[in-house]
Amino acid sequence: MVLGLVCVCLCEPQKPVRAKKTEVYKLTGRVASTDEMKDEIVVSFYSRKGKEKVNETFTVNSKTKIKKYGGKTDINNLLIEDKILVEYITLNGKKIAKSITVKVPSKKKHSGQTKKGTLS
Repeated sequence: MVLGLVCVCLCEPQKPVRAKKTEVYKLTGRVASTDEMKDEIVVSFYSRKGKEKVNETFTVNSKTKIKKYGGKTDINNLLIEDKILVEYITLNGKKIAKSITVKVPSKKKHSGQTKKGTLS
Protein backbone atom coordinates (compact mmCIF):
# COMPACT_ATOMS: atom_id res chain seq x y z
CA MET A 1 0.00 0.00 0.00
CA VAL A 2 1.37 3.34 -1.00
CA LEU A 3 0.20 6.44 0.69
CA GLY A 4 0.78 9.72 -0.96
CA LEU A 5 0.98 12.95 0.91
CA VAL A 6 -0.28 16.08 -0.68
CA CYS A 7 0.70 19.36 0.88
CA VAL A 8 -1.35 22.37 0.04
CA CYS A 9 -0.03 25.73 1.07
CA LEU A 10 -2.68 28.32 1.62
CA CYS A 11 -0.44 31.36 1.76
CA GLU A 12 -1.28 34.87 0.72
CA PRO A 13 0.72 36.15 -2.20
CA GLN A 14 3.59 38.35 -1.11
CA LYS A 15 3.03 42.06 -1.57
CA PRO A 16 5.93 43.90 -3.11
CA VAL A 17 7.90 45.75 -0.48
CA ARG A 18 8.18 49.44 -1.23
CA ALA A 19 11.37 51.12 -0.30
CA LYS A 20 10.86 53.95 2.12
CA LYS A 21 11.16 57.31 0.48
CA THR A 22 14.25 59.00 1.82
CA GLU A 23 13.39 62.29 3.49
CA VAL A 24 15.27 65.31 2.21
CA TYR A 25 16.27 67.96 4.76
CA LYS A 26 17.34 71.56 4.17
CA LEU A 27 19.87 73.70 5.98
CA THR A 28 20.96 77.28 5.34
CA GLY A 29 24.32 78.43 6.63
CA ARG A 30 27.79 79.56 5.65
CA VAL A 31 30.71 77.54 4.33
CA ALA A 32 33.14 77.00 7.21
CA SER A 33 35.53 74.72 5.29
CA THR A 34 35.79 72.33 2.37
CA ASP A 35 37.93 69.23 2.01
CA GLU A 36 38.06 67.92 -1.54
CA MET A 37 40.25 64.97 -0.50
CA LYS A 38 37.53 63.70 1.86
CA ASP A 39 34.71 65.08 -0.31
CA GLU A 40 33.29 66.97 2.66
CA ILE A 41 31.96 70.43 3.37
CA VAL A 42 31.48 71.94 6.82
CA VAL A 43 28.60 74.40 7.16
CA SER A 44 28.22 76.74 10.14
CA PHE A 45 24.86 78.06 11.27
CA TYR A 46 23.16 79.32 14.41
CA SER A 47 21.04 76.97 16.50
CA ARG A 48 17.27 77.44 16.50
CA LYS A 49 17.50 79.70 19.51
CA GLY A 50 20.20 81.68 17.72
CA LYS A 51 22.57 81.73 20.65
CA GLU A 52 25.19 79.23 19.66
CA LYS A 53 27.04 78.62 16.41
CA VAL A 54 26.95 75.01 15.21
CA ASN A 55 29.04 73.23 12.55
CA GLU A 56 27.67 70.35 10.50
CA THR A 57 29.67 68.16 8.11
CA PHE A 58 28.18 66.93 4.81
CA THR A 59 29.54 64.36 2.38
CA VAL A 60 29.71 65.54 -1.24
CA ASN A 61 29.68 62.89 -3.97
CA SER A 62 29.42 62.70 -7.76
CA LYS A 63 25.61 62.94 -7.55
CA THR A 64 25.68 66.19 -5.57
CA LYS A 65 24.53 69.14 -7.66
CA ILE A 66 26.40 72.33 -6.80
CA LYS A 67 25.22 75.68 -8.16
CA LYS A 68 26.77 79.09 -7.68
CA TYR A 69 24.90 82.17 -8.88
CA GLY A 70 22.74 80.04 -11.17
CA GLY A 71 25.55 78.09 -12.88
CA LYS A 72 26.97 74.65 -12.18
CA THR A 73 30.23 74.48 -10.25
CA ASP A 74 32.17 72.11 -8.01
CA ILE A 75 33.35 71.99 -4.40
CA ASN A 76 36.62 73.77 -5.33
CA ASN A 77 34.74 76.98 -6.19
CA LEU A 78 32.96 77.30 -2.85
CA LEU A 79 34.48 80.06 -0.74
CA ILE A 80 34.65 80.34 3.04
CA GLU A 81 31.68 82.40 4.26
CA ASP A 82 29.60 81.79 1.08
CA LYS A 83 25.95 81.67 2.17
CA ILE A 84 24.51 78.34 0.99
CA LEU A 85 21.43 76.15 1.07
CA VAL A 86 22.18 72.44 1.48
CA GLU A 87 19.57 69.80 0.66
CA TYR A 88 20.65 66.50 2.17
CA ILE A 89 19.64 63.02 3.24
CA THR A 90 20.82 60.96 6.17
CA LEU A 91 22.17 57.52 5.28
CA ASN A 92 23.93 55.21 7.75
CA GLY A 93 24.50 58.12 10.12
CA LYS A 94 26.11 60.33 7.46
CA LYS A 95 24.63 63.50 6.03
CA ILE A 96 24.94 63.30 2.25
CA ALA A 97 24.46 66.48 0.24
CA LYS A 98 22.02 66.10 -2.66
CA SER A 99 22.41 69.73 -3.72
CA ILE A 100 24.29 72.83 -2.62
CA THR A 101 23.15 76.25 -3.80
CA VAL A 102 25.21 79.38 -3.18
CA LYS A 103 22.92 82.30 -2.42
CA VAL A 104 23.54 85.66 -4.05
CA PRO A 105 25.16 88.04 -1.55
CA SER A 106 23.01 90.92 -0.37
CA LYS A 107 23.82 94.35 -1.77
CA LYS A 108 24.15 96.22 1.51
CA LYS A 109 26.22 99.36 1.23
CA HIS A 110 28.75 100.03 3.93
CA SER A 111 29.08 103.78 3.66
CA GLY A 112 30.41 104.37 7.15
CA GLN A 113 27.25 106.20 8.18
CA THR A 114 24.60 105.43 10.73
CA LYS A 115 20.97 106.47 10.56
CA LYS A 116 21.78 109.71 12.42
CA GLY A 117 24.81 110.62 10.35
CA THR A 118 28.49 109.84 10.24
CA LEU A 119 30.20 107.58 12.74
CA SER A 120 31.90 109.35 15.60
